[in-house]
Amino acid sequence: AEIERVLRGFPEVREAAVVGVADPQWGETPVAVIVPSAEGACDPRALLDRFDGRLARYKHPKSVVLVAALPRNALGKIQLDKVRKMAEDALAREIELKKA
Repeated sequence: AEIERVLRGFPEVREAAVVGVADPQWGETPVAVIVPSAEGACDPRALLDRFDGRLARYKHPKSVVLVAALPRNALGKIQLDKVRKMAEDALAREIELKKA
C-alpha cells in the first residue's frame, strides 16, 4: 500500500499495482506493475530513483513493469494473481534478454 501510494503521486503513472515475486536472496521482493498515463512518458529506472527519500530503501520495488492495462474482474477489482503472473513473465523475459 505504501509503494502504491507513492506511485499514485507520480504524474506519469495512471494506475499501479504492487505484487511480490520470488527472489532467491530475499524470498520475495516487490515489483510495481504500472499503466503509464501517456505512451513513452514513463521511464522505469527514473521511477525507481524517485523513491529515494520517500520510502525506506528496503521497501523500494525491485523493478517496474509497464503494461497497457491491469487485469480486472467483473466488479472492476484488480486481479492480483494475474498481475503477479504478468510481472513474473516480464522479469523472466528481461533475464533471457540479458543472457542473449
